[in-house]
Amino acid sequence: MRSLDSATRAALQSGRLVGRNFFRVGGKNRSTGVPEYLNLWNDVGVVDAPVTDVETGTTVVYTFTGSGTLVSVDNVPLTMGVDVRMLKVALSNISATVINLVRGYDVKNGTAQIWRGLFDPESRNLVAAATSRFVGFVDKCVINDPPIPLDGTGMPTGSVTLTIASHTRELTRASTEKRSNESQKRRAANDLFYKDAGVVGSWQVFWGQERAAPSQTVVVPPRNFYY
Repeated sequence: MRSLDSATRAALQSGRLVGRNFFRVGGKNRSTGVPEYLNLWNDVGVVDAPVTDVETGTTVVYTFTGSGTLVSVDNVPLTMGVDVRMLKVALSNISATVINLVRGYDVKNGTAQIWRGLFDPESRNLVAAATSRFVGFVDKCVINDPPIPLDGTGMPTGSVTLTIASHTRELTRASTEKRSNESQKRRAANDLFYKDAGVVGSWQVFWGQERAAPSQTVVVPPRNFYY
């Protein structure tokens, strides 16, 4: 169950709210490897909007660019469980800011977040910080460049579509360090749980009072045979 602050509850009860989506996506700089972010929203102009940080729960302010940059966002499936959910976000293919991100940066596996903000139509301000609706990673980026009609008629249309996988995809990722003593010590220097993981399979465990390894040679005593 989602917990709402008092200002949002009061605004919802009035029944006079306008909802807007806020979208933040990161792309890796191909030269430095450092992620850089693009913030978009589905309204007009540029706005500094407070949103809830999904990791700390605090309120942060980002500058979001609108005027057709964020075309549409699929309905967020409000389901229980840890299944990986997929969501499509359509962006403008004529926005220089969008094209610079998807062509100039590596957006594969880039972080993506969606917030939902509620505006008061009279004050035109957010009643509270926008709440998180979806957190995940860019699974696929499809850029559709339409051909220009040779006869000059019609208006070519294109699109930029990002497919976002939910953050629960991290639960399906296998770790190669789960049996490494070195990686374990990086988490806790005194943790020696995996110290002998590489040789423990060759250890011999003895039971009782006998402490020597059993001999593999069977000695048969000599016998006298009479004919």
